[in-house]
Amino acid sequence: MQAGNQDAFRILVEHFEPMIRAIGYQLFIEEKEVEDFTQEVFIKIYLHISKFSKKSSLSTWIYRIALNHGINLKHKYYNTPLPPISHKIYAQDLDSNNNLLHPKTFNNSVEDKEMRKILNHAMDKLPKDQRVAFILTHIEDLTYFEVAEIMGKTPKAIDSLTQRAKNNLRKYLANYYYHS
Repeated sequence: MQAGNQDAFRILVEHFEPMIRAIGYQLFIEEKEVEDFTQEVFIKIYLHISKFSKKSSLSTWIYRIALNHGINLKHKYYNTPLPPISHKIYAQDLDSNNNLLHPKTFNNSVEDKEMRKILNHAMDKLPKDQRVAFILTHIEDLTYFEVAEIMGKTPKAIDSLTQRAKNNLRKYLANYYYHS
């Protein structure tokens, strides 16, 4: 692939597109934004594949590119506060197995878009390391060891970051959260 093999790159796109789109759904609300993000990440991968040093796995390298690009985009273009929301989210506890933050649980209804906007806004308030650790462990279902490799930290540090992220999300979502 580093030699410019187009077929190898096409296979890479087919394999990693679902992962990159899932990251996009955690960062952006509109389908068009997710599409643009996904394409931009693959352009970055294509342009920088020669810099892949094989010190980590290819998936780790791609995660880093996607997360860094997405967070930079959010910071650059979408760093505006949301207007107040008039209703509460009737959600389950963040510790439950039914993860409402996962993009597969959303459809394109107005209510789901509004819920995603609120959740993304709460996640935007998290410090960068907490947000990344939370997304990778609780949404992408990676192990602490995999996330530690991606983030260049220890598994114990990842555990601590995800626990702090969950506690902060509970605080941020307190105005919208209702235990049924």
